[in-house]
Amino acid sequence: MSISSKHPIPPLPDFPRLAESEIDAQADEWARSCPAPSAVWIFATGSLIWNPEIPYVERRRAAIEGWHRALCLYSVHFRGTCERPGLVMGLAPGGHCEGCAFRIDPDRLEEAARILWRREMGHGSYRLIPLRAKTDQGEIDCYSFTPCPDHPQCAFDLPEDVIEETVRSASGERGPNIDYVLNTVTHLDELGIHDPALHRLAAKLTGATRKETA
Repeated sequence: MSISSKHPIPPLPDFPRLAESEIDAQADEWARSCPAPSAVWIFATGSLIWNPEIPYVERRRAAIEGWHRALCLYSVHFRGTCERPGLVMGLAPGGHCEGCAFRIDPDRLEEAARILWRREMGHGSYRLIPLRAKTDQGEIDCYSFTPCPDHPQCAFDLPEDVIEETVRSASGERGPNIDYVLNTVTHLDELGIHDPALHRLAAKLTGATRKETA
């Protein structure tokens, strides 16, 4: 697949990353603050669905209200670069979101917290928010990630054409941005979840891929 020469997002700075010791300290503090270590759930919207990395003992399909899945955080490492930022998913205000929830292994809560913090919280661009989710086995309290609105990596409410061209033309340490999006859609399909905006984007991206590789 060729990468488009166009990129609609201007270059971004290389955001400073917290020291590993500070990241771990924040993770440890969060783990200690959890009131019920045996019932700590993480609600996944994007790559956490298919690459959770955390030790967990249970996974359920889940749904939340008041938030929706969106490509709403600029990525300058994993799925883009400072010169050509990519986009990764988080929760944006409003609407409805279906995904899956993982119950962290209570005997490895601190380990799981450190994995999550090193993966998601090192640049201070996400915040972890408490949520109430519905599952087939009842409601659960859980946590998930949304961009900090005042952080330069926050990318709420981008136009669809900008999102499409950004995803098509960005690539980072973990591969092309388009692979990230299409992999997420594949796993949503496996869960029987239809996300209208994301599936519409995937249809455009696969159409573009066929044209570029023909």
